Amino acid sequence: MNISRATSPSLRKSINAHCKNCIYDRYSGIGTWRQQVAACTSNSCALFDVRPMPIFHINLSLIALKNSEFEAINQIQDYEESEHLGAAK
Repeated sequence: MNISRATSPSLRKSINAHCKNCIYDRYSGIGTWRQQVAACTSNSCALFDVRPMPIFHINLSLIALKNSEFEAINQIQDYEESEHLGAAK
């Protein structure tokens, strides 16, 4: 396989694309793709130590808190939906 360096993406672009595809949710309202990737907690990932970080300093604990709030809201909604479906039977 002969791939020209001019046509292949750089290693950094490939890592960025992988991380963005893995975790970024543009509809969550939780931050930019870089902020969401920076807040990633999957330290077993081979790319964890080289994941892209925001250009400007951010408070990762705020993003992590917002992520946990988002998950809690989803769990409550799932529970309410299951209760509603159970009552309809």
